[in-house]
Amino acid sequence: MPVKRALLLTAFLLATPVNAEISDDVKATCMDAKDFVGCVKALSGGVQIASDDGLNPLRNSMKQVAARLESGTSLRDSSATFQPVIDQLAIAKDQFPDALAVKAADKASGLFNILQAAWQGRISTLMSNQYGPPSYSCLPTARGIEAFNSYIGATVIKGYSVSQNKEIDLSKGGFLGANICTEATIKYNESSLYDFVIGVLKEGAVQPEMIEKYEKDRAEAMRLANMEAWQKHLEKNPGLKAWADANPKMAESDRKKYNLKNPQEKVSIPPYEATLEFLSNFNPPL
Repeated sequence: MPVKRALLLTAFLLATPVNAEISDDVKATCMDAKDFVGCVKALSGGVQIASDDGLNPLRNSMKQVAARLESGTSLRDSSATFQPVIDQLAIAKDQFPDALAVKAADKASGLFNILQAAWQGRISTLMSNQYGPPSYSCLPTARGIEAFNSYIGATVIKGYSVSQNKEIDLSKGGFLGANICTEATIKYNESSLYDFVIGVLKEGAVQPEMIEKYEKDRAEAMRLANMEAWQKHLEKNPGLKAWADANPKMAESDRKKYNLKNPQEKVSIPPYEATLEFLSNFNPPL
């Protein structure tokens, strides 16, 4: 096997997900092909190759931590749970400062610190009640929400009272008008902060090729959607298109009549960043 081909095969296998099975027959068939990777993908049913831009360790840690947070963690264990992202971010931050994964991990880290501070502050205000569930001061959670929104640059989290079933300013309200919150209200608001951190981690960990595919599909969808009715009609009817190409003057008359009967409606499809539920909230944008 030529050295160059051997190196290409090694690189391909390292970049290919572990669960992708590439048979020896496919490898042998494609070894002398000009487009080795394309040949393997074609014969293997479109094996997907993960990008290797140096950020996959960070993305993997973000996915891992998001999954662990979804499973639940205590305040005591929360720092250790989040540590894989901190470690990988420290490695990638200086080298790839403008990468989406780096910026998202950095934001998630800052937000998680705010969440932990609010969490710790709330625990320290525990009020036991022998006649009912425990309650807490609303202030630590209210301050956490305020800091959270300030860090994001937009109001994305609003205080909510479970007992009153409505949004409230937790710094001014609470149970019976006092600055006391029920455990249910505190947990609801902390969950909103917690879920936002998870969402930032997940959206920031997306592979670049997924974004590229979305943008490519978006461009094609917009091209088709914003194409005049006559052109769409011709694309669906190859015979008519051939006639129109051969008879441009007659076709022009038909084009005007057809477009008049089928007015075009401009379609707008949002770019990838605008489709994100969490990352799209940051101001300025990531």
